[in-house]
Amino acid sequence: MKSQQKWARAARALGTGSLIAGLTVMVAWRVSSQSSPPALSIALTGTNEVTLTVNNGVATNLYEIWWTEFLDTNALTLTSGAWTDVYSGTTGQTNFVLDLGDTITGFFRAINGNDLDNDGIPNWEDARPWDPTVGILSVTIESPANGANVR
Repeated sequence: MKSQQKWARAARALGTGSLIAGLTVMVAWRVSSQSSPPALSIALTGTNEVTLTVNNGVATNLYEIWWTEFLDTNALTLTSGAWTDVYSGTTGQTNFVLDLGDTITGFFRAINGNDLDNDGIPNWEDARPWDPTVGILSVTIESPANGANVR
């Protein structure tokens, strides 16, 4: 009887240990298979020049570089007007060289410039890229043309 209890206890311990080991391997595999999120790094490359790099960038994304002089409550969102779009890259571009001019302070952020508000309209055609309720930009030329619409 005691021999059966020892074997049952050993079988339970082996089963529990195997389950824990299996879950540990599965979690480690899932964590290692996930790519790191994009991050922005900066390096001074000249007197008034910096290189910004989107690390772990996606080759199909189009990144825009935005700048603000100070981080405050107005700089929490792009809609506040505190941020200025200073560079629009091309698809897959992750390195940007920017001239700082006479600026002595500032903060940069990189955003996916394909479609910021997910309304299906690329940012460069969107009348208000951060507002999904506003669609494509349309300009009407009244003079000297004949009222034609330009997209």
